[in-house]
Amino acid sequence: MYPSRSAIFTALFNLLRGVADWNFTSQRFIPWTQVSASQMPMLIMWELGERYDWRAEPLSRVTLLVNAIAYLVAPEDQSVVPVQAIDNLLDDIDAAVAPQTPLDRQYGRQTLGGLVYNCRIEGEVVKAAGDIDGISSLVVPFRIMVPAPTN
Repeated sequence: MYPSRSAIFTALFNLLRGVADWNFTSQRFIPWTQVSASQMPMLIMWELGERYDWRAEPLSRVTLLVNAIAYLVAPEDQSVVPVQAIDNLLDDIDAAVAPQTPLDRQYGRQTLGGLVYNCRIEGEVVKAAGDIDGISSLVVPFRIMVPAPTN
């Protein structure tokens, strides 16, 4: 039996929670307009949907689609480039989702402790520096591949 979606999403959420000293974390989408500066830095993990790919049975899979969203207070110091904090956070997220075990490094995959075939950042990362409104944001798309349930 495959792990539940809840177990998979909890594993990714816990991995991302360890990336920074977050003031607030949630697995519900919260628009930045509803976030106070005291809640930042904030991490949101938002499930987007799933994609089923059917092939020969051993190769069938489900891809879980998730966005990790971070809100940060942009620095007021004009000598600091606001996107620098976002870039540093993205570097930390990259390091956290890098393959951990020797076997996973050999295959280039993150298995979330053996729960999934692969969990990786895939797609366009969106950055908003916060130059205008003072709130920096980062959206990181994750794709989590698991074997498809058998019929």
